[in-house]
Amino acid sequence: MQCCVALDGEQSGFFPVTCGVKQGCVLAPTLFALYFAVVVREVLQTSVEGVRIRFRTNGRLFNLARLKACTKVSYAMITEIMYADDLCFLAETPDGLQQLMSRFHQACCKFGLKINVKKTEVMSTDMHGHETLSIKLGEDVLQQVDKFCYLGSTITSKCDLDAEINSRIGTAAAVFGKLCSKVFRSHDLKLATKAKLGKRACRKCSLVSNFIPASVNLQQKTNSRIQIGYPLL
Repeated sequence: MQCCVALDGEQSGFFPVTCGVKQGCVLAPTLFALYFAVVVREVLQTSVEGVRIRFRTNGRLFNLARLKACTKVSYAMITEIMYADDLCFLAETPDGLQQLMSRFHQACCKFGLKINVKKTEVMSTDMHGHETLSIKLGEDVLQQVDKFCYLGSTITSKCDLDAEINSRIGTAAAVFGKLCSKVFRSHDLKLATKAKLGKRACRKCSLVSNFIPASVNLQQKTNSRIQIGYPLL
């Protein structure tokens, strides 16, 4: 591999790179983040696609009536969300998404990166219907899914949180199972201590379920399933 150094608009001669950072070196994620950020910037330089959002930074977060105001409302165009090597492109139309993926494929080829097609998926989010997509990455057609997990949160094509709640309930249940023999069935801990641990273990899923007006039945089932464990404490 040949590299060069660019400084103040001038470029040095190319030289071979014969060594890199060791496995587990703290510089590795930083260097990769810098490298990958340049790849994404290459895509966004000529991009006008994205999802336009309207938001406010004052008042209550879940009071959507505030967004109808003519003043104090800000707009932003979101084209990508990225954390480390987890990258997600956003577009309002299939054509816009195809253009983003084509530019991303070209940028990766330019910088010597290979995209794992099996781990790359597309999803259409619409509360009123499901649109079939045919997005290509080079010569490969990407698989369309109804839900996928991004940074620990489950996103669905119907824009609901049912799958997310079930996932959090499963996580809380796994925590209860691991603590059951050593904590909840222990005779050396006070009942108040067990109750505090139980409430902390299920706090994630209980808080999420409280903000879902469209899933009333599931919310009631969720609360019932959470409260079943308390008598065992």
